[in-house]
Amino acid sequence: MRLAADKPGKVGFTLRIKPAHKEYSLRFSPDGRTLEVIGKIDGNGRRYRVTIKLRPEGGHLTHDDKSLRLEGADVATVLYTVATDYALQPPAYHGADPEAITSEVMHKIADRSYEDLRRQHVADYQGLYRRTAFAACGRDGCRASAHRRAFGGGTRAETIRIWG
Repeated sequence: MRLAADKPGKVGFTLRIKPAHKEYSLRFSPDGRTLEVIGKIDGNGRRYRVTIKLRPEGGHLTHDDKSLRLEGADVATVLYTVATDYALQPPAYHGADPEAITSEVMHKIADRSYEDLRRQHVADYQGLYRRTAFAACGRDGCRASAHRRAFGGGTRAETIRIWG
């Protein structure tokens, strides 16, 4: 996520996370730019980790024991990754290392530009969601052609029609 203002030095916010689960701890990186939440999911005890890294351009970044606070920045990019110990290994389905997963992801993206990250995200998203299209058809006909154009010219889109 990228936050910007129309005037320099006007980006400021407090970033705080309150996990939905009872068992968790918060920790900050030595440079104060990264907030990590390490915990267990209520009910099944599955371990999880959330890592949030703040990349401000300008401004002043501080933290207390619960939040990151940015004041007077020109722009701020927020990187976020989350993982659990879920592994597709029956019968327990545990085994993945959430710390290793989030660390690896954050290491791969930490120095990439926002534009590059956004371009990659859009490509990944479109690869998953441009596979189908939705068209609502009724008395006035079906508007599937507009949906096919929106979903890449219909080459990969499969239109689902609902008659009403």
